[in-house]
Amino acid sequence: MTKVFLDTIAFETFLNRTHPRHSSTVEAFENLADSSAHLTTSILVVSQVHQFTLTLGHALAKDWLKIIAHTSIATIFPTPKDHQTALKLRA
Repeated sequence: MTKVFLDTIAFETFLNRTHPRHSSTVEAFENLADSSAHLTTSILVVSQVHQFTLTLGHALAKDWLKIIAHTSIATIFPTPKDHQTALKLRA
């Protein structure tokens, strides 16, 4: 099974119909859905995309949070250990 991590730009280009790569991103999402790929993102990406959707309108931002919660896209949440490791890497 193909595993794909979806980063902020993937969602932003998908949601922003005026983005030059919107059509190709929609096509890529359709191909991923057809391939039954295991899709994953992170809570940080969800938050960043929410901030982005606020620039497009509050209704879209609200819908984004509802949609992402009800998709088959898995969301990764950092553990306290992950957080501590990240802090050590930055030191």
